[in-house]
Amino acid sequence: MIRIVLVWMLILFFSAGCGGGGSNSNSTESPVSGGGAGDDTGGTDDSDGGDDNGGGDDNGGGTGDGNGGGATVLTGGLISGGLRVGVDPTATGVTLDVAVGGTGLLAGDIQGFGSVILNDATSNTDNAIFLIEGASGAQSDLRQGQQVLIVENSSSGAAEAVLYRANVKGPVTAVDVLDLALGEVRLVVLGQTVISDGATTVSNVKLANILLGDELEVSGVVAVNGDIVASFIEKKSALDEYKVIGKISQVTATQFTMGGLIVDYASATLSDFDSGMVVDGDVLEVKALPSGFTSPNQLEAIEVEQLPLLTVGSDVQVRVEGFIDRFDSSTDFSVQSAPIVTDGGTTYQNGSVDSLALGVKVQIEGTADSSGGILAQRVTIQPTKTLRAEGNIEAIDQAPRRITVLGLSFLLRDLTELDDDSSAEKEPLVFADLAIGDEVEVRGYLDGANVVATSIEREDLEDRARLRGLLTAIDLEAATLDVQGVTVNVQEGLTEFEGVEDNTLSFSEFYATAQIGQVISVKWDLYSSLSVVADQISIEEAEDD
Repeated sequence: MIRIVLVWMLILFFSAGCGGGGSNSNSTESPVSGGGAGDDTGGTDDSDGGDDNGGGDDNGGGTGDGNGGGATVLTGGLISGGLRVGVDPTATGVTLDVAVGGTGLLAGDIQGFGSVILNDATSNTDNAIFLIEGASGAQSDLRQGQQVLIVENSSSGAAEAVLYRANVKGPVTAVDVLDLALGEVRLVVLGQTVISDGATTVSNVKLANILLGDELEVSGVVAVNGDIVASFIEKKSALDEYKVIGKISQVTATQFTMGGLIVDYASATLSDFDSGMVVDGDVLEVKALPSGFTSPNQLEAIEVEQLPLLTVGSDVQVRVEGFIDRFDSSTDFSVQSAPIVTDGGTTYQNGSVDSLALGVKVQIEGTADSSGGILAQRVTIQPTKTLRAEGNIEAIDQAPRRITVLGLSFLLRDLTELDDDSSAEKEPLVFADLAIGDEVEVRGYLDGANVVATSIEREDLEDRARLRGLLTAIDLEAATLDVQGVTVNVQEGLTEFEGVEDNTLSFSEFYATAQIGQVISVKWDLYSSLSVVADQISIEEAEDD
């Protein structure tokens, strides 16, 4: 039995794995020589310039045609990566129609290096080959936050191949700042809407400094509405090729649309089309010269490719993370176009079966079965909003680097941004400068069992405190609720409770209204410890994905 672990989305896992496409019109990739690149630490936020690391273009998932033998192809295309994916009950392990092999798959966003760290596990890449956009590469080409696939030997756990492709590379044609304090910015890049959040790694530029015309590389998860929820954004310089992957519509003999992009493919090379023609619903990779783009949304393609096929056997263990994009019931829905089935044996974390709905982000752990879907053993509700704590540092750990604020432990990674907004104005602020008692505002996101800090701002001391996270427990009798596992004391008459519509509630009404897994905001006007009764508790409106 092989092991497939997915962190950001099902077909990213399926996609990156193919490593297919690249710039080769015949989509045949040759084996790549070379091993891991040792201790590369990846990109550095706000560094100058930076070489183009091969970037690429894949957010797309699968098309329903050309199912490769007995495989049931998972159709749909709101998936990150570069493959069509299928489950074949007669197959064993994983089969790729590209020149990489292996008996296991590990996929997700890169958390760190020193080999490659994915899903809080380190994969030994000493003897691995690296395919970056379908071409020979090295570990030093990769950056923290990029969505990658590791093809591994399941018996030894050693990586055999590491593959990466980005969703889109191209110019910014629109910038809409939603909430810089939460890292939330909406961009349009080559006609594709890109959303950043507290989990987004940003390199070579600050979000606040992204301008119209800047060229970006974006890697991330595709939401129900087609938006790319970015795990990685990097500013590039002088790209020699623009690339994008997406689901197409409004196909004519010479044009189609992909998101907000109108593509003229009349003179493009068509590669690997099962039907021999472009049809509505295909998920394609499109490449163009920069001179072929007319702002804001016209692109003359030089190559259009249908994505390769990855087939998994029905005994494969799968871990997939993404957005619910079809919801018939809590026992029958799809995540990134993969059919999911739950039963009485399915367990839930960070929520309950009632938390499931269209557009909710989840992580599924289960088994691919002969029906072409996944039987879920565990469903974890994932936050799509930024976690935040504002208060004094209560504890500092050196290895790994962590700080605790309001009882919440934040893990620092290489690209955690530190800024000093206090009167000390230390520049640059580094981890060693932080001290217990410092007033900080920390923004982060939930990554498995860890809360990862994306930014830490040191501030002058204040009496107030703020906490924002998922509701994990509520006890009417004890007059407490837990936010991200931190117990908060409340008291009728002293604590103000607000519902989603900013309506005032009693605690009993709040108790009846609030659901485990909802985003809760807690405020203390005069804070000294967690024993202090909170002044305000509010339920935040669900994010529009």
